[in-house]
Amino acid sequence: STGCLVRPRIRRWPSARSTSLSPTSRGRRPARTSSLPSQASIRDFRIGICRTHNWQQAQPETVEALEHAAKALAAAGASVSEAPLPPVFDGIEETFGVISSVEASHALAHEARDHMPKLNSWIRDSLAAAARHDQSRFDRAQGHAIKCQSALATVFQQCDVLITPSTIGEAPADLVSISSSVFNRTWTLMHCRV
Repeated sequence: STGCLVRPRIRRWPSARSTSLSPTSRGRRPARTSSLPSQASIRDFRIGICRTHNWQQAQPETVEALEHAAKALAAAGASVSEAPLPPVFDGIEETFGVISSVEASHALAHEARDHMPKLNSWIRDSLAAAARHDQSRFDRAQGHAIKCQSALATVFQQCDVLITPSTIGEAPADLVSISSSVFNRTWTLMHCRV
């Protein structure tokens, strides 16, 4: 129940004006490459333990998994330290909710218009939430996300990799319940690679 995040990279895609694209590469994104050395030793990495602002929601098994990972990495010779998120991340949950619901409403406009009664309650709730956000609220959320991305870059100046919870705890025993995704939302919004 822990995950490893690698420094996000902002990519600039070639434009037709500045770069000549061959017919075989036109419209394709460049292949994803790792920013970590291929032959690196664990001793070469500065590993940050990031509990996030939602740490109080972690169940005992998640706390134990993160603590175990930190101790095992340190015992293997890695440089391990705490990597708290800066205060600008306060309110990131609300920001995620606004952006996610508005973008979902755009992506599902056809389904909402033509098949609303067939959509499950989660999607209908998300669409209703999106309707409560005007453009200025969405713009403020986008601005907050950008500030957080900039602040995250400073966190990654101190470490190469973040170890962070990926879930609050064990998966639900039934096939209907869904556990909270609270530990994933920040990293989704920050465009971090796992």
